Amino acid sequence: MRSPIVLFHDVAELTQTLFPIVEAMQKHFSSGSGAYYSDAIFFLSVAMHHIMPESKWSL
Repeated sequence: MRSPIVLFHDVAELTQTLFPIVEAMQKHFSSGSGAYYSDAIFFLSVAMHHIMPESKWSL
């Protein structure tokens, strides 16, 4: 059995990279500036496949 590989990512960097992708959804699903779910971090799962290495097949 293979040992799991753990990768750590900078949340601020990921958010900045993915913001253009999730911005449109954020406008429709956020309840306003400063709201708990208004931060782009909550939308990362929708676009993670755009930035993860192709060799990774599970998260």
